[in-house]
Amino acid sequence: MNLPNYFLADLPPEATLSPTMITEACQTLKRNRARYLAQRSTDGLVGVLCAVAKDWLKPDNAFRRRALEHAGVQALACSDGTLKRELQQGEIPFIGFSRATLQKGLDNF
Repeated sequence: MNLPNYFLADLPPEATLSPTMITEACQTLKRNRARYLAQRSTDGLVGVLCAVAKDWLKPDNAFRRRALEHAGVQALACSDGTLKRELQQGEIPFIGFSRATLQKGLDNF
């Protein structure tokens, strides 16, 4: 899945924020609000949010599957008695919750 790279949150961890970058992000938010949100009714926006939430409950939802892929953390006991976290799925960053906890959280949210 190729996710859009539109927002400050999409920047890599090593990115350095600059005043220009923040200004451009704020201007983009204002433009997007005017272009996509300002003309919509409250009922329409609530309907979209409800549809998105309903889709997240479906096991085959691409975003849900991607979120659950990031839950692949296992704790391993080290020789000094501490726990070491390792990724189960290669280089995918982990969220820090077990898959079962994340599934339940998504279902209840």
